[in-house]
Amino acid sequence: MKKLEIVLIILCSLYCTGQKQKNSDTLKGELSKFYAIRNLVVSDDSKWSSIKKEYSNNVDTVLVFKNAEPEQPVATLIGLNQKRVFLKNNKFFASGNNKALLLDLVKGKGLRYQKVKSAEVLSAADRYFIHYNDQSICVYDGNGKVQSSAKSIDSFPVTDNVKNLFILKTVGDTQNIVDLSDSSLNIYHTTNRIIQMEISNSGNYLMLVEKIINTGLLKPVLINLATKAISYPYGDLYRQADAIKFSEIQKGESFLIDFQTKNKVNTELVDIWYGNDSNLKAKDIGCIRSEYYLWNTLTSKCIKIPNDRFPSFAAINNKRFLLSFDPVGNYNYVTYVPLVDYYLYDIITGKYCPLSSKTSGISHSPNGQYLVLLNEADKDGRILDLDSGSSLFLPPGLHNPVFSLDGNYIFFNGMEDFWWFKTETMHLNRMGEKGKISSILNVKRNPSNGNYSSFSINIDSNTVDLNKGLLLTLKDNENRSSILSYKNGNFKVLHNQTLNYISEIKTDPTQRHSFLIEENYNLAPRLIYTSLGKIQDRVIYQSNKSDRISNTIKQEIVHYKNKDNEELKGVLYYPIHFDPKKKYPMIVQVYEKQSTSANKYPVLGISFIGYDRRSLLRRGYFVYEPDISISTKGMGVSALDCVDKALDAVSVNSNINMAKVGLTGHSFGSYETNFIATQSKRFAAYISSSGFSDIVRAYFSYNYNFKIAEYARIENGQHQMPPFSENKEQYYKNNPINFVDQVNAPILLWAGMKDKNVPWQHTQEFYIGLKRNGKQVIAVFYPNQSHTILNNTPEAEDLQVRILEWWDYFLKDHKNATWIDKQLHNKKGCTL
Repeated sequence: MKKLEIVLIILCSLYCTGQKQKNSDTLKGELSKFYAIRNLVVSDDSKWSSIKKEYSNNVDTVLVFKNAEPEQPVATLIGLNQKRVFLKNNKFFASGNNKALLLDLVKGKGLRYQKVKSAEVLSAADRYFIHYNDQSICVYDGNGKVQSSAKSIDSFPVTDNVKNLFILKTVGDTQNIVDLSDSSLNIYHTTNRIIQMEISNSGNYLMLVEKIINTGLLKPVLINLATKAISYPYGDLYRQADAIKFSEIQKGESFLIDFQTKNKVNTELVDIWYGNDSNLKAKDIGCIRSEYYLWNTLTSKCIKIPNDRFPSFAAINNKRFLLSFDPVGNYNYVTYVPLVDYYLYDIITGKYCPLSSKTSGISHSPNGQYLVLLNEADKDGRILDLDSGSSLFLPPGLHNPVFSLDGNYIFFNGMEDFWWFKTETMHLNRMGEKGKISSILNVKRNPSNGNYSSFSINIDSNTVDLNKGLLLTLKDNENRSSILSYKNGNFKVLHNQTLNYISEIKTDPTQRHSFLIEENYNLAPRLIYTSLGKIQDRVIYQSNKSDRISNTIKQEIVHYKNKDNEELKGVLYYPIHFDPKKKYPMIVQVYEKQSTSANKYPVLGISFIGYDRRSLLRRGYFVYEPDISISTKGMGVSALDCVDKALDAVSVNSNINMAKVGLTGHSFGSYETNFIATQSKRFAAYISSSGFSDIVRAYFSYNYNFKIAEYARIENGQHQMPPFSENKEQYYKNNPINFVDQVNAPILLWAGMKDKNVPWQHTQEFYIGLKRNGKQVIAVFYPNQSHTILNNTPEAEDLQVRILEWWDYFLKDHKNATWIDKQLHNKKGCTL
């Protein structure tokens, strides 16, 4: 019967669509008019640049510019949006949608390729290759001349995008590896099947896994790419495993080889959940067991690493030490990620040494000498020198360590200032920009990979090349940001402080010339060029030139304080064509702290959450986005307090009709909306989507999206609640469903029935509670959508129309939506 009731609700929402307004405010109209520009690419000589135009329902347009002649692109390419690279001699290569193009930017002529399966560039060799649909492959030089080719290759080619290119090709019963990097050279063959082929991080080795077809047994193989020497770390033996993972140490001096076997419990008859289970993810992905071997390429010796004490080992690019740990041994899901006790395993002595406890992440330097250990809240972190054993404790708030490639520096993003550690002096330095959030922009991310990867165990070695210079942004609490570089021991300002949001930046090798994409709430994204010593920036491309509205939008930053005397901000947007003699209704959108996004241009993303600021402003609404800060009284009570104070602060504006204010929120904002709806009498209508309605139910549930007990997210994530057993009263006071009988304004609910983040039943149960208490409620469920609604779908168009009609109905008294009338005038919603 319950299933039938759900179906009825869905059928009603589809059958009772009502009159859909046919005007430019529909979602389809929005998606076709406005776009973002992203994925900036600049040539090494700074002469050329390229961007992608991204509409919410179309991302296949590429523009190429000659930077000395702005505004007019030298090329507009459709569909070639997957790979874009500038080659030498004014050449540009692009591919996508089964096509590729080599374009001479000076002559305006190009070589076009069809039936393309994949394409990549070998940057160091100034070459590119194309893998065709017929399984042939051709390697071309920068002028489009064929350098080598092969037919009937197996699967996809393997490349490092720098200089190396390898293919698999079967001839008879033999599978061959052919090196196409420079010429066609057969470097390996086997009568077995090669199921894995990858290039090591250093580019010195090709790492293979062979499989005997009949038995499934595996064998690791290493090929030295300089000498073409072949090594069999496990000898001529094959062993039972599902996968083999390689971790390179010291550019190939040794390899940690991980034989992985996956076991998954058969749950066809019964699925048993144990209270002491620290690996609930295994129910979905299986449990991975590993056996480790260390292969020394210099001595050709292979030793087994004992894992009877710890099930996991990780290489940290150190010749002597490995990390050893149990990724989930004592994990009880109280924290969002496992807090791990790490040990150093001494390869020479075979002994273990305690390293750290309850650690959320470890980063190691490229040379393996230094470790940075951080706990979950980035407090009590420390830097450890494995050679000397000396260490330095870090102040709180430092996170995301980044190492220079030479190992001489460790840089830190910080919530207060920018910090760096000089290994030679063991001294921690700060820039002196207190109160500014720092972020490094040009980080090369190098995560580790092992049987612990699925548990969000953070072991990495993120780096920056100081020969090219470090790029850094500093942002203050007024949303003003600047771009700096660090090179040769000096900081330089590349772009002065601006209120505009800088989404991307590229520089030339000297860092004298910079290219940025910037935007603001009233400024469509634009590509600009700036140079050291020049005061005036040059606009290379201004997007959305047909947008005549954004530069007329008025924004006001409203200041207020919550009960804890914390200073907060609300961003108030005025209606388009605002008339100071009129009063207007207002929509309040809630989530967390939204003022940090006050300088972003409003373009809808690939998914829709039911909130479209631009359409609301154009239809004559004020739009208000207040900050919400969670206090010790709980997330719902805190949200109510912040929104009340935000409304008090804006109520002095005589142009706002405070009797016609609506509240909306999605996901966490939906929970806030649900709770506020049960407590406040200041709103005339609500829209709430995909959020918790019962936080006690949520607390004691399992999240099938993140594969985690939900109480870990509620205690440590956005909600910041105490353990339920320690403060049940707080859960009661912050639980929307407990006060559902107190909602006193109409509410529209919606959810996608494939939502695994916040189960759609939360929305249904809130609907049932409202229905039981005779409240004005309509719930809309989309069977084929999840946490958000994909744009360019019938569901997105349907939802947008319903939302705009809902606000107009209750805040503007436009009573022309029959699907709403069916609820308010006691008409049957659906008959069968």
